[in-house]
Amino acid sequence: MKTVNNTTATVETATTDTQLVLFDLETGGLEPSRPIIQIAAIAVDRQLSECEVFEVKIQFDESEACPDALRRIHYRRAEWKRSAVSPKKAAWAFSRFLRKHASVEVLRRDMTSFRVAQLASHNSSFDGPFLTTWYDRLGIFLPASYRVFCTLQRAYWHFQEHPDLVPPDDFRLATLCEYFGVPLHPNEAHEALADTRAALGVLRAISQHRKKMTEPSKVACG
Repeated sequence: MKTVNNTTATVETATTDTQLVLFDLETGGLEPSRPIIQIAAIAVDRQLSECEVFEVKIQFDESEACPDALRRIHYRRAEWKRSAVSPKKAAWAFSRFLRKHASVEVLRRDMTSFRVAQLASHNSSFDGPFLTTWYDRLGIFLPASYRVFCTLQRAYWHFQEHPDLVPPDDFRLATLCEYFGVPLHPNEAHEALADTRAALGVLRAISQHRKKMTEPSKVACG
């Protein structure tokens, strides 16, 4: 597994075994007009094994962020001052990471094809529009499908498909982690890379349960 940050990301050919790029955003509020202050992502293969990891902290104007949101995500001013990069530098670095893990073929207007990444997140109805709005505001192309898969919706479907299971009280990421035994320390919640890895853990747990349910039962020979 490789780790990529804002200084080491490079343009390479797509990783052929990549299936998904799970990602998480930490933002300065719930409205898309608020700044994105951290992005993390994990590219995984078809077995949901990690291929490569990305994380970057982003410079922002604190006056444009909601103070309650910054407290909730454990924003640390000194750490951001030391390691955060400009929004455009962060977006370009994330774009390079996505191009390396492009797995979805799309067509240009002239009918030639190219590949973009398949994103997934927990509560993609928030993360997807927030990310695309941010890229539009920066004037940079987002090399990813605008159809973002959702681990929250996947969990909903999982319990719909298996009515014999007792569902959790809610479908927040922390609740699902507790339900499936996925490690997520409370002090790590709302930190982009920790949340991304937690969402991956939930997705793996659901996949493993489905695999067990579809495996033929073994009959002992006497």
